[in-house]
Amino acid sequence: MAYKPGKSSGAALASEFGGRYAVNVIGLREFRKALKAVGPEWPKELSRSNREIAKIGERVSQNEARSMGGVQARAANAIKGSASAREARVQIKPSSGKRNPTAMANVAFWGAKKRTGWYRTKPPGKPQHPEWVGNRWEVADLNSGPYAINAALARHLDDIVAAHRAALDRLAAKAFTD
Repeated sequence: MAYKPGKSSGAALASEFGGRYAVNVIGLREFRKALKAVGPEWPKELSRSNREIAKIGERVSQNEARSMGGVQARAANAIKGSASAREARVQIKPSSGKRNPTAMANVAFWGAKKRTGWYRTKPPGKPQHPEWVGNRWEVADLNSGPYAINAALARHLDDIVAAHRAALDRLAAKAFTD
C-alpha cells in the first residue's frame, strides 16, 4: 500500500486520483483480498479500522461546523462518519422534524440555489441560506465543497492519512503473523 507524500492539499490528492476521494490507498483492494483469504473475520476488522478513521473525520468536521456558528453550528451533529471494508467517509445525515436542529443540515452544509418557503416572496436582500456549493468541487479542498466538512478534512488530511496508515499497519501485523 502506498500513499503519495508531498502533497499538502487534499485537492491536489483528489485531482490526482480522479476527484472522488481525498486519498486513494494504492493496493487496498489486494490487501482486502489477502485479508479475506486469511479468514472471514479480517474484512470485518478492516471495516472497524476504517470506522475509526471515519470517526476522526466526523469529529474534526463537527468541530469546524461548531466554530462557524449559525446554522452550521446547530446542524453539526448531522455530520456522521461511516465506513465499510472499502472506504471511510464523512456524510451528512439529517434527522427529520421541525424542532430538530439537524433537519436543516443539507442546507447548512450544501447551501441552496434560491430562497424557499414564505421567504421566497420577500424582496431580495440578505440571503436566507448559504450559497449552494455546486457539484464540481474537489474533496478536502479549503475553498470549495460542503461548508465546514471540506475545510476540516483539508486541514487535518495529514493526520487522517497517518492514522489510516497506522491502523492498516496494526491490522496487517495481527492478520499476517507467521
